[in-house]
Amino acid sequence: METGSKEVAQTASTASEYFDLNYANEPASFYYLILSLERSRVKACWYHFAKNLITGYATYELGADHPEESLQKLLATKAFLKAEFKEVIVLLETPSFCLVPNLLKDYNAEELLSLTHQVNDSEQILSRNLVNLKARALFSAQPEVLDLIENTWSKQQILPFQIPLIEEALNQLKRKEKKHRVIAVIHEEHLSIMAFKNGQLVLTNSYFQSGKEDIAYYLLYAAEVLDIDPENVPLSLGGNIQKKDETWKLLANYWKSIRVLKELSHLKMGKKVQQAPSTNYAFLTHALLCAS
Repeated sequence: METGSKEVAQTASTASEYFDLNYANEPASFYYLILSLERSRVKACWYHFAKNLITGYATYELGADHPEESLQKLLATKAFLKAEFKEVIVLLETPSFCLVPNLLKDYNAEELLSLTHQVNDSEQILSRNLVNLKARALFSAQPEVLDLIENTWSKQQILPFQIPLIEEALNQLKRKEKKHRVIAVIHEEHLSIMAFKNGQLVLTNSYFQSGKEDIAYYLLYAAEVLDIDPENVPLSLGGNIQKKDETWKLLANYWKSIRVLKELSHLKMGKKVQQAPSTNYAFLTHALLCAS
């Protein structure tokens, strides 16, 4: 495969990888590459669009202090990631994120984003429209990260990871009888919560967390403020959490229905990929909703 899955499966020493190599010799142009860029790690997903098949998941622990360093280290050692994919979708784990109603036309993006998040002078503010909401997302990123992404891949787009999750949740709630839901994605240092009531998004926010107690506190606090009953509203968990680990067990003391955040339902999964911990990677597949 020009994507290099065979190479990485054989040589990576600081990675967790799950690859289906049945189509390893097909060109990169048959694939979407989805990357989640975190502070000290990069998560990856390979999607073969002709087969409607997820062929690979991987996590690269890079020991960097900044997302730009993580991505630079990864690209320096795994040159196959620079291939000409059909498209590369980069998800940014950024707490600097807010939604702006489309009705609001005349505004200063930096001032608006600064109402809820500290924006550094060095950061660049970007905007992205949502399909299922009459709103657009504002988010910030370091210019060095944006330049690296844009200079590496000709066909790419950059998103905050929250957008695909919001879009998919709203799609699902349109078809379901129960219209309440809470999604929590756990990152290295942040907890992101998205809450829905009556089929509508009522909260999307990120909180600094240093452990399971912080995670439980913010979820229960959000539920209280929004009048969401943990006894009746399901909680979907994704990111850096495993089913039945200590964080999961703590949350189960307060939340009656906890589920794993799942991949998009129409996707096929390679046999090796099915061995991956779904909580770590499922949110990556939601980015395909935003593919060009």
